[in-house]
Amino acid sequence: MTPRPDRVKIVQSDLEGKIYWTWTWGGEPQVAVTLSRQVAKVRGLLAEALPGALPGEVTDADLAPVPAKLRALGGLAAGGSLPERYRGPHGDAPTLAAGTSKAEDRRRAEVLRTHRCLTGPLSTPDREARWAADLAQALVPGQLLAEIGERARTNQPFEFLIMLSGDCAAVPWEILPVAEGKVLLDVATVTHFAPMTQRDFSGVPPRRWGATKALPPLWVIDPRLGRGNGWHVLDEDEHAEWARLAAVDGGTMRVAVDYDRIELSRDLLPDGSQPGLDSKAGRFFYLGHVAGGDDDPQSTSLLLGCGSRVYSTATMSGPVRGFSARDALMGTIDFAEANGDRRTRYPDAALADGMPREVPGNQLWPMPARVALIACDSGSDFRHAEPFGLVTAFFEAGAELITATRWALITDRAFGCYSDAGRHPLQEAALAVDAAHRGERPVADIGAWQRERLARWRCDGELADSPLTWAALANHVWRPRANPLPPGLEGLVDEKAEGAGG
Repeated sequence: MTPRPDRVKIVQSDLEGKIYWTWTWGGEPQVAVTLSRQVAKVRGLLAEALPGALPGEVTDADLAPVPAKLRALGGLAAGGSLPERYRGPHGDAPTLAAGTSKAEDRRRAEVLRTHRCLTGPLSTPDREARWAADLAQALVPGQLLAEIGERARTNQPFEFLIMLSGDCAAVPWEILPVAEGKVLLDVATVTHFAPMTQRDFSGVPPRRWGATKALPPLWVIDPRLGRGNGWHVLDEDEHAEWARLAAVDGGTMRVAVDYDRIELSRDLLPDGSQPGLDSKAGRFFYLGHVAGGDDDPQSTSLLLGCGSRVYSTATMSGPVRGFSARDALMGTIDFAEANGDRRTRYPDAALADGMPREVPGNQLWPMPARVALIACDSGSDFRHAEPFGLVTAFFEAGAELITATRWALITDRAFGCYSDAGRHPLQEAALAVDAAHRGERPVADIGAWQRERLARWRCDGELADSPLTWAALANHVWRPRANPLPPGLEGLVDEKAEGAGG
């Protein structure tokens, strides 16, 4: 049989209980398939295995099976009460326990969901293999699986390039079985089309890695939120590991310090006092919290140390106001309508003679060619019928490659409640992405690291190597579009795109 081209381009969406697929190999004619009545099954499988609420899940379930370490981490004492301050399994905010049932219900639910994930379908290789097979059968058209299987059996590597939306946005494509003893990651590099932005119509290209790689990187690691130490995802020894990186590699490292969007603008703009479309950072790496976006994609926010007086269209999230996708896109446009308080603090570049002015987000926070967002649900843009969120906003601000996550991440502290191996899977994943983003082929390098984790998972079955962490990573790549409207496959992707290094 004639070997197929080295790239399959896919558009996949779900609507009204059906999953729609369109794909083409290279210049071959495209294939269109509709799978009826499969969305509910796919949604149920994903909910069963991944962090997040199950339909009908209750918060008063028995906590007895939950390890005491996790109960303590989630702030639940033996009797289920909350201590004065605590950090949850996702590194959640230190919260004053007012004794309210609402606060206790929220924490109980989080602990139970974390326990479910760490003992669920992705907790052992055998269970994961059965779950992934069920997911592939429900989700992927038989014809496409057969075509991929042909490549897998003959060891012909290819790129699996997909545009998706809806509930299937959280699918870990890499672990879906495609042939006997092989999953997609064994034979393919998985990349995602960047969401469509105004840049596709303006003809303005993103910043290219070749032109920016000599510039110093900017890391924002676990910024402090609120008073005291609060809300840290990592521990102090993990913070120290990042600090050592900056000492060796140079660049701007903001680790476990007070940091807000005003300082972010100063760190990105070549002249922090003037708006501009060029970034002085070679790449931007964020590890911390993301909040919001479940019902309103515009509200998906990096949680920096932005207090109530820092300009934002977002509402307060605990002690801070999130740096939302809408803020990153719109900047201070319509600032007077959003906030007329004279005490409001604005980015320096949004001020003229001390007064705020309208400046779009891509001129206040211009993104470098490469961006990494290692945080819970940072790539949730595609769950919405019209994709929008931090990934979309940062592509609009100039990024060429964005590595984000498909679902909420479980902290190393929570993993430690179920394993005494002394591993730090979240830290390991973050460091692997950072190392890949320094090189010429970051997508390929992340894929190679994921294959290493997959091999260890198959061999040892250690929970720290579970796909719960490494399969959450997804690479979104901007490619020139020959014909942005209507969205489809014909001419959608230029065959030679720079910078992503897939």
